[in-house]
Amino acid sequence: MVSEESFNLHQTEVNSSTEKGITISHPSEIHLTWQNLTVLSTSPVPIQSCCARGNESDLIPNILLNEVSGVARPGDFVAILGASGSGKTTLLNALASRLPRKLEVSGDVKFNGLTIPEDKIKDLSGYVGQDDTFVASMTVCEVIFFYASLKLDPLIPRKEKELMALEALQKVGLSKIKNSFVGDVDRPGISGGEKKRLAVATQLIFGASLLFLDEVTSGLDSFMAESVIKIMKDLAESGCTILCTIHQPSSVLYDFFDKVCLLSEGKIAFFGSHTDALTHFEEAGYSCPPYHCPADHFIYTLAIKSDDEVKCRERCADIVQSYERSKFYKKVITDIESISKYPNNINNKDVTTTHKATTWGQFSENLCRSVREMKRNPKYARGRFISDILAIVFLGFFYFNTSNNIDTVKVDKGGVIFILVLVYAVRSIGCSALKIPLEFPVIRREYKNGLYSTLSYFLSVVFCEYLFVIPSLLVELAIFYFVVGLRADLQAFFTAYACLLLLTWTSNGIGWLIGVAAENPKVAGAIPAAFTAPFIYLGGFLKDDDGVGVHLFVFKYLSWIRYGYHTLMVNEFKDLTLDCGDEECPYNGTTVLLEMGINPSEVWWPNMVCNFVIGLGCNLLTCLLLPYKTAR
Repeated sequence: MVSEESFNLHQTEVNSSTEKGITISHPSEIHLTWQNLTVLSTSPVPIQSCCARGNESDLIPNILLNEVSGVARPGDFVAILGASGSGKTTLLNALASRLPRKLEVSGDVKFNGLTIPEDKIKDLSGYVGQDDTFVASMTVCEVIFFYASLKLDPLIPRKEKELMALEALQKVGLSKIKNSFVGDVDRPGISGGEKKRLAVATQLIFGASLLFLDEVTSGLDSFMAESVIKIMKDLAESGCTILCTIHQPSSVLYDFFDKVCLLSEGKIAFFGSHTDALTHFEEAGYSCPPYHCPADHFIYTLAIKSDDEVKCRERCADIVQSYERSKFYKKVITDIESISKYPNNINNKDVTTTHKATTWGQFSENLCRSVREMKRNPKYARGRFISDILAIVFLGFFYFNTSNNIDTVKVDKGGVIFILVLVYAVRSIGCSALKIPLEFPVIRREYKNGLYSTLSYFLSVVFCEYLFVIPSLLVELAIFYFVVGLRADLQAFFTAYACLLLLTWTSNGIGWLIGVAAENPKVAGAIPAAFTAPFIYLGGFLKDDDGVGVHLFVFKYLSWIRYGYHTLMVNEFKDLTLDCGDEECPYNGTTVLLEMGINPSEVWWPNMVCNFVIGLGCNLLTCLLLPYKTAR
């Protein structure tokens, strides 16, 4: 973490850092070209015979982009304009290689005249989406240094990374608020415009030469929108290539753009300078009225109005055809051919790899962030701990000083152990099921930016959880165990502690798997109750063979609740001396176990081992599923 004193010290050094070679620079100037780029989506025929099987001929193609071409050179600030549904975001994501894999993409997208593998494009470019989500409890400087630590070369000293992080904040004008929290709806923080600039700074930290910005001014007032666009213009003038989708920019903002790309129903209606766009539309017979915003005029002219759809489509088709016959289109094709004819090799280091931190570095940064978030949001941790203590205290006093009376011990101690197992199993699975879905927006953004692997993130989640669970479980069990009057033996106590810890391990693993599979927090919150019901029924409180059909044996032997219950029962009842009043008891607690169908030798094997294996299996499945879910 970057301290305030450290940043203030580096503030005076940042100017001299340029002389030392620390300043952020663009590794390569990028000439981006795209020619005959087409994007298709397919959907099944709406009405089909319920007996007929679908095949490829039953799919209806939907053309999102139709053979579009363009070129962006170093220093170009390109605005992609068009009515809603014209294909602006589709074009931007196609160029940035961020389209869903189910879409069919054809055409040529080249960088300096070369075709770059899709998985390497993010190494050359930065991407800022419409909704850039950050962890609300982090400060601005913590966010930028988190990116610097994970994105920059691990060989760069920490102090130099701090300097580079500060310089990135200076470039976007955020140095004065570096110690402000990012915030969200529940916590006051920086403004929407400042979040946009912070998102840009996170892409500048590793010297991106190409930036893709999706609706960068959405949700901002006119002053803040102009501030953001000015920063983008300055970055373009420094040699960066920037493409930006924007919705109805004002006349002031329109003049900042070097080129405009006008789209109409997936086709290019014009590509060129913002002044040439006015000339082209005037030559096509759709001149912009005096004192009228050019962007508004273009969007309105290219829009498809529902009350006059046929006429609007004819007008748009006429403008597109006029552009394809114009000198502006020929110039675009000539530029593409000239760049492709003399390709400029991009530095091999910039193409082949992203300077990621080591696996340990990724894990430690994520773990530190998770712990810091827990410390800065004490209400959740405190509320969770207090609610758990209250539940245990209530249960303890309800079963206060349970006796070993031969007539009641089976129901009393057996019942309290079963309830204890349920409390820890259900509570753990419910909490962990919501953890990852609530963080999915942040995970997706950072994973696609190449900050860390999903394995590093998930391991940090697991370790952070048990930093909380291990001590809190010990305190809770210490209160409950001796209040209820369970076997007063340190070995028995720590065996019970280990059993509940493994039960929590398994429940958390199941919860994380449910959360990743569901993705949506509401869905993830609804699944655990229904999922645990059959496992509770087969948890071992009833005699194993009573009412259990063969078809339920799979659930029986996968019931982590059953394994936990059996372990605690054996730990408590094995060789337990029972109280028969004035008479000598004919049998002890081992007999009670046998009557309930529980093997007295089940303390360590197979119960604890089975719970560990089930939990490990769920965690491994989560690790395999998480990359797929985040990359979709």
